[in-house]
Amino acid sequence: MEQLIDQIRQKELLLIRKAYLVRNVIDSLNTASAFMVALFSFAAYMLSSSSHELTPQVAFVSLTLFMQLRAPMVIIAMLIGQMVQAVVSNKRLKQYFIADELDSSTVERHPLHNATKDAVEFEDFSATWDYNESSPSTLQNINLNAARGTLIAVVGKVGSGKSSLLSALLGEMGKLRGRIGLRGKVAYVPQLPWIQNMTVRDNILFGKPFDKHRYSQVLSACTLKADLRSLANGDMTEIGEKGINLSGGQKARISLARAIYQDCDVYLLDDPLSAVDAHVGKHIFENVLGPHGLIRQKTRILVTHRLSYVKQADEIVVLGDGQIIEIGRYNDLMEKCDVFAKFVSEYSSKSKDDEEDDDSIDDVSLLENVDVDMDKSNLSNLSKSPVRNSTSSIQFSHMLNEDGGQLIKKELVKSGHVKLSVYHLYLKAASYWISFLFFSLYSGFQMFNVLRMFWLSAWTDEYVDYHENRTSLGVRLGVYGGLGIIESTCYFLSLVCLAFAALSASYNLHAPLLHNLLRSPMSFFDTTPLGRILNRCAKDIEVVDIFLPLDFRYLGLCILQLLSTLTIIVISTPIFVVVLVPLAIIYYFFLRFYVPTSRQLKRLESTHRSPIYSHFSETIQGAATIRAFNKVEEFRNASGNVVDAFIKCRYSNVVSNRWLAIRLEFIGNLVVCDSLK
Repeated sequence: MEQLIDQIRQKELLLIRKAYLVRNVIDSLNTASAFMVALFSFAAYMLSSSSHELTPQVAFVSLTLFMQLRAPMVIIAMLIGQMVQAVVSNKRLKQYFIADELDSSTVERHPLHNATKDAVEFEDFSATWDYNESSPSTLQNINLNAARGTLIAVVGKVGSGKSSLLSALLGEMGKLRGRIGLRGKVAYVPQLPWIQNMTVRDNILFGKPFDKHRYSQVLSACTLKADLRSLANGDMTEIGEKGINLSGGQKARISLARAIYQDCDVYLLDDPLSAVDAHVGKHIFENVLGPHGLIRQKTRILVTHRLSYVKQADEIVVLGDGQIIEIGRYNDLMEKCDVFAKFVSEYSSKSKDDEEDDDSIDDVSLLENVDVDMDKSNLSNLSKSPVRNSTSSIQFSHMLNEDGGQLIKKELVKSGHVKLSVYHLYLKAASYWISFLFFSLYSGFQMFNVLRMFWLSAWTDEYVDYHENRTSLGVRLGVYGGLGIIESTCYFLSLVCLAFAALSASYNLHAPLLHNLLRSPMSFFDTTPLGRILNRCAKDIEVVDIFLPLDFRYLGLCILQLLSTLTIIVISTPIFVVVLVPLAIIYYFFLRFYVPTSRQLKRLESTHRSPIYSHFSETIQGAATIRAFNKVEEFRNASGNVVDAFIKCRYSNVVSNRWLAIRLEFIGNLVVCDSLK
């Protein structure tokens, strides 16, 4: 896996390298265009008429105008790149915007007023997953009625359409023809339990008010009380993302308890007891789903392979290739000796083997190496799942004892200045020699830029007609052009060095991140949200790949331009030093206020981005369950809240930048005004 991801990363870096090359060429041409335009303009101006003299007024006013043209050209080059990105992003988003949406009219929903009418009705119903009328049907000609308070067992081989039948009732499939009628509120228990990153109680309540009596009934019926006693904070213990610190059986029972607590009218149960052993399954069926269970008066459609459950169903639906093959009571279907009878004989031997395996759980401990006091009754409540899942919940009970029931640790937001070790780590990853070469060439670029300005200044100080000194004009133009070429060459080479340094840093920082991530203990993934990991591997790596090199480049440019400009002003106007000192003090106080604030806002922005990924991932995984329980609006509001929290930090960061920009513009204008005196 590490090798595969590394290969993909290498391809990504290759594309980034090409993007750097194109950007470096464009930036170099933009930089060279200023002096090239000035060179040819001065030459044309001097050679066009003998009366033309290159005075300081002509030269530096022209340079000012040329530099004003340079800024829009640079912005246009940046906008072209951003427009390309916008077009690509628009195409990607467009695929989602124009995609087929769920048709709310697929299922005719009615309130449960008339108890004599069937709770569920299928009439010649056909549906597909592709939302295309030309696509083959997944369900074909379904005709089924479920009276209120009945237990319908749906059986069939793998791929026969059992889960699709429940999905059609939820409106998750595209209707081709026919109709579905549904009366009352619906509760859905998926085959793969969807567990949220919150406490056990919140998962079960699912936004409904807490009713102590009913809550206790649900816990007892779903055999969850023994599990809760082993947790540090009981039902207030936090569950990791996807229920990662729970066993498969515990997740299935919590998912079932959530549906039961909602007290709905129709229950769609997609084989919820497959993850628990026979003893627990029997207890849950008798106390929840069966004729004497907690929801015995509700309409229950149960997908299952357990023959013991099928026998107690009011009606059995046998599916095959998306069609109803047989329908009737258990004894009637067995007397026919048709498809269902063959199905029973085929699965009966397998069912016996499963029960024998479940019986052996009482005698063989799966947790021999775990120092936990557990009797057989508690052990039988564990799900029939891999050893790691069974042991993880026990091991995490010790961790939760230390953390007071909180599993997911809050992301640490550091404060104070950035440590020098962070800069040292980045420069080391980028290569010291390449970084040194970049700063050297970048300094050379700025130095030759200053020399070119000095040469132009010396040239304009001499008012000599070019007819009297034709050679002098050629030499001066040649030197001016040569300095400009060297300046542009240094600039291009510095950008090449920066690109190599950035690519080296990107690889050397991503490789150990991936290496350590794949070798982290399972406790790390139990206590770290997926969104936080995605934030590190996606956005933070993007910053290292793209934005951090640009920041270093602009930092170097600003420092060198500041030093060169102040040096020139001080040399030409020594009295400026008197004004420079108070301006420097004002600038220092601005920075003392801005830098800590901006740094902390950046950290908060990064921290508040992770919950967006986590919530989005969690919502997508449970989309069917959310729609089934009619909780779409609640999750939309929750998504808006985490996005708003991020935007607040982002907006504050932008406002702080504008705050600083206004004050720096003010200081810059003071410098210009003083230098003109």
